[in-house]
Amino acid sequence: MEEIKKKEAELDQVNIAYDNSYKVLTGEIDFHTLLEDSFKDGDSALMAFDPDSGPLQTELEGMIAWYIESEEYERCAMLRDILEEKFPSLLTNQTK
Repeated sequence: MEEIKKKEAELDQVNIAYDNSYKVLTGEIDFHTLLEDSFKDGDSALMAFDPDSGPLQTELEGMIAWYIESEEYERCAMLRDILEEKFPSLLTNQTK
């Protein structure tokens, strides 16, 4: 039972990180405001990527996979657009 609770807590942390990251990537909130709001509310400012350097391709792909699993396809589409914008060489490789 303890292992199940631990796994659920880990999944909650991943969900928070992806939700925060999505909001920052889509401009719903900037990272500094997220930090301030999280501090005030006692929430977590976890992120799925380093906000100083931006997301890696694998991090964006991981977020997309997460949102596919939870059937949040609008978020998937937004993240796909961000992925294609940040890594345009992906499009060239797919057409070959």
